[in-house]
Amino acid sequence: VDDAERLLSLAEEANVRIGVGASHRFLPLRSVLPARWRPTLAVYHAAGLPADEWPLLLDRAVDWLRTLLRGEGVRRIEAEPMRASALADAHVFGLRFANGRYAQAMIRRHAPEPAENLWVAAADREAEIDVRAGTAWTRIAGAEPGPPSFARHTLPEADPVHDELAQFVRSVQDNVPAPVPLLDALQSMRTAERVRTRLRRT
Repeated sequence: VDDAERLLSLAEEANVRIGVGASHRFLPLRSVLPARWRPTLAVYHAAGLPADEWPLLLDRAVDWLRTLLRGEGVRRIEAEPMRASALADAHVFGLRFANGRYAQAMIRRHAPEPAENLWVAAADREAEIDVRAGTAWTRIAGAEPGPPSFARHTLPEADPVHDELAQFVRSVQDNVPAPVPLLDALQSMRTAERVRTRLRRT
């Protein structure tokens, strides 16, 4: 975080554009979400993945949740490690954003098989995305009574790294902000560091 803040200051002084590598943002998750839809709740869940990936998963969870809910500021962070041994078996945390929206995440060690999922919802619809399988289920609230109807989607194939680099090149050519500006990424980094601090204290 300190290095990113210094880099931001230097970039502003030199009037240069900096883009941050966040290729997970370029996975086609939004393809199943309406462009103008504003979810109010989001849950991230990862399980059965190697422990050395947990720091990356936590960073990705915070960034995805903040981006999906357009959370520019965090009012409250709740975090709890669940321990059955010297190592944490799960990390659970919640984020209440300044815009009133709420996010929750759980990263756990043991599972029948590896999983990484996102669930987002508002009063009118919900979507559950299986990141690893590239599939999603969506449901739109209807006026008709009866059980909810779900639609299954297959996410389009994508090359997130290529797409991110291509958008950054276009931003330089068109003299517009980078697809993931440093200031935006820095907010996610600060939030993730606050979560880590809370996990270490409990």
